[in-house]
Parts: sequence; C-alpha cells; structure tokens
Amino acid sequence: MWSVLSHLTDASHAPLARRIIAAALTYLQEWLDAVHFTTPHMERSEVMHASFHFPLHRYLAAFLCAGVRGMGLRAADVLPPPDLLALLAVHPLRVQVSTHH
Repeated sequence: MWSVLSHLTDASHAPLARRIIAAALTYLQEWLDAVHFTTPHMERSEVMHASFHFPLHRYLAAFLCAGVRGMGLRAADVLPPPDLLALLAVHPLRVQVSTHH
C-alpha cells in the first residue's frame, strides 16, 4: 500500500485513488454484509461478537487521506454514504470493546 501511495502524488493520479477507494468500499460493504454487521447499534448480547478486517479499513483510510490531501479530491465526493460510514467507524470500536471486556 505504501509503495503505491508514494507514487500517487498529484491531481493527475486522482482517478486511480478514486478506483482504489471505490474498490475498498465495495469489498468492505460485502464483508460487513457477510459478517451480518448491518447496524451501528449493538445489543448487550452482541458485545463479544466481533471480527477483524483492518487491512481494508487501513487501505480506505490511507487512500482517502492521500486523495484529499495530495490529489485534490473532495472528501464529500469520495466518502461513503452516512450509513456505511457509521458502520465503518463503529466496527473497529466494536473490536476494541470486545478485546477489553
């Protein structure tokens, strides 16, 4: 990931960053569906139910950041819809809760 990011340095690379962001979002959505993580709210009985997929989260965060900071992408144009964004934010927190319970 870092070697790819080191080569994507200006606005001419924005379409490539968009494609990687779109791919990461597609696969994260498929993965969240596969593990039945469809709501950011968790029942007390689900606190210990967690799964890990941080590499895709990391790719998404890195390419979002690089695209907005260095390639002139607008965050509003590349961020996922609010419902998916909430799931993507809550999922790593849920994993942390499960490890500290």
